Amino acid sequence: MNYIKLILIGFTLSCCCSCASYSKKDFKHTYVRLNKKTVTQLNGTYKTIALPKKNITSKLNGTSNLFPQKNLYFELLHYYTKQYATTDTNLYSKPEYKLKLTIETKKSIRLSLYKEQQLVADTLLHGKLKKGMFYITDRYLSCHGVPYLFGGCTLEKHRLALAKNGNLIVNEGYDSSGAILFILASGHSFSFSNEFERIE
Repeated sequence: MNYIKLILIGFTLSCCCSCASYSKKDFKHTYVRLNKKTVTQLNGTYKTIALPKKNITSKLNGTSNLFPQKNLYFELLHYYTKQYATTDTNLYSKPEYKLKLTIETKKSIRLSLYKEQQLVADTLLHGKLKKGMFYITDRYLSCHGVPYLFGGCTLEKHRLALAKNGNLIVNEGYDSSGAILFILASGHSFSFSNEFERIE
């Protein structure tokens, strides 16, 4: 049974990855395409709360929905999905907090969270340069039940882009779907972006 469940989860992941597609509609005219020589331009220190947007909307099941401003540290570590009920997401949104990003290798990026000058948390994420952006390959996948028999999965993935003004753009792809005996049930997928101001 465990073997079958692993096969189904693998199948679900491949399906979710194709469904949780990215869209650069919000920033296609305002970002800089990076290459192997310029990807380190992402290095910098950024505010942890996203800049306000007049129309932070995305299509969800055919309707327009408003998304809240996200916290940069929590978004990249997927705490919004994994630990939202137990984590104080407002804590790291206070002005004294900032997040430093450092491209360490062509396949890794370091997130260093500071409270003023004190290091609070340090995390290394894996990724790769693709289509002028840095794709985070550490994705969040959560499944319940037996996928595509009695259950479903939720997938989140992120990519980073450099805005022309030097700010950081975080683009997220999200998919949540389920099924009963291979009959697809209700689910949704969307893509949206947030911009975070560069401090230094």
